[in-house]
Amino acid sequence: MHYELYLENLELKKRLIEAQLQLLHMQYAAVLQEMERFSTEYGPPVHTEAVPGSREDNS
Repeated sequence: MHYELYLENLELKKRLIEAQLQLLHMQYAAVLQEMERFSTEYGPPVHTEAVPGSREDNS
């Protein structure tokens, strides 16, 4: 009984994390879209720093 509840709890946690990850992807896409719109309207940024560990971080 406890084993089944434990597995069910893990499955629910997994589904929650998957939903949170999907939300983060959507928020990230929205931020990139806003950055693109802003850049199109106001020109390229003067200076940008890559976020450590991001695709833009070439170190």
